Amino acid sequence: MVVAFSVVSVAVAACAEPGPASVLPPTPQSATAPTGAPGTEAAESATPRPAGQGSPTPVVLATPAGPGVEVVYERGGELWSLVVATREASLAAQGLQGSGTSDMGDPWALAPRSGVTTWVDAGTAGAVAFPGFRRYVAEAVPVHVLAFLNISSQGILDITLAGECDDLRWCDLERALAAVEAHRDLIVGIKVRASRNAVQVAGAEPLRIAREAADAAGVPLMVHIGQPPPTLGEILPLLRAGDILTHVYRGPAASILTREGRVRPDVLEARARGVLMDVGHGVGSLDFRVAQRALEQGFLPDSISTDLHLLNVRGPVYDLVTTLSKFWDLGLSLEQVIAAATTGPARALGREGSLGTLQEGARGDVTLLAVEEGNFTFRDAVGQERVGERRLVARGMAVAGRWIPPEEVCS
Repeated sequence: MVVAFSVVSVAVAACAEPGPASVLPPTPQSATAPTGAPGTEAAESATPRPAGQGSPTPVVLATPAGPGVEVVYERGGELWSLVVATREASLAAQGLQGSGTSDMGDPWALAPRSGVTTWVDAGTAGAVAFPGFRRYVAEAVPVHVLAFLNISSQGILDITLAGECDDLRWCDLERALAAVEAHRDLIVGIKVRASRNAVQVAGAEPLRIAREAADAAGVPLMVHIGQPPPTLGEILPLLRAGDILTHVYRGPAASILTREGRVRPDVLEARARGVLMDVGHGVGSLDFRVAQRALEQGFLPDSISTDLHLLNVRGPVYDLVTTLSKFWDLGLSLEQVIAAATTGPARALGREGSLGTLQEGARGDVTLLAVEEGNFTFRDAVGQERVGERRLVARGMAVAGRWIPPEEVCS
């Protein structure tokens, strides 16, 4: 299983109706937006730069609608300009982070639909398979791909079989460290699935080896939790500032809640010392009841990710924007949802200056989102349903300054 914990630059925009943001359609830099186009007033306030003087880095603009961002990119041999005007500056300068697994196939096949421009695989490949992952996945698609290295050198060969750490011979510390050194441009951390299906009788030992590897390599540790062993009580003491705990809103097995429905004290202590909390929706790791109780107590996720793979891409996860919509329906504000899919993951990955932002010098990835209104059924990983009145959908994106038009995104 490959868990992609994607990082995207999202020009956050609620563009289906007047809302927190308005988005201008992309126009050549030498032209102005057509009369009556959404956000025309913002376009008229921007001074078009002559072709040849553009830059792939975004430029913050002052517009009548409030702060805005202009992203310049090349299209058909011309420099084009995309302007986003927002009432909240934070909405314009961010990127979507999502998650998935290599079991889902080509990230590019899902990227336009989900609006994800940077995909982070959360531990499909171990040291043995990582060169192949690099060549045939990371370097084969036009989106940005990063990865957590599975502490098991064999990685996840079959998500239904699992058991990648049940034989400790696979948890090869030296091989893991050599892989990190050889692929530091792609590897952002060490991953271990600390649950019964992955470790079997090995218990907490794979976690301890992963801890040693992360420390020696100087990278964060990402830990999947599930049916013990090991228990959450064994896992949490080994996590440090900057480490990531994923599947935090799962059901009774490894729940972050006490029997009384309160967030466990040791979970709160872990967050207080800097451990980051990730959603990791997955096929079995989002329980609306747990999420609702935790959110009511102010226990919000640092990052919202999908844990997307072949067993959930056709439901209940579908894609990142659907997962974001679920948390919007659960009570997070639009700003909180977007931050948990942009700046939050960028911080977790140590890429704050280049991902999840449109500041000068960043990659210039942008995702345009629309708000659709109606009656939408959202399903968690245990079969519970909620009916919401709005959802986010992707309407276009630019990857490293290259515009992917709405007709391709929505096709």
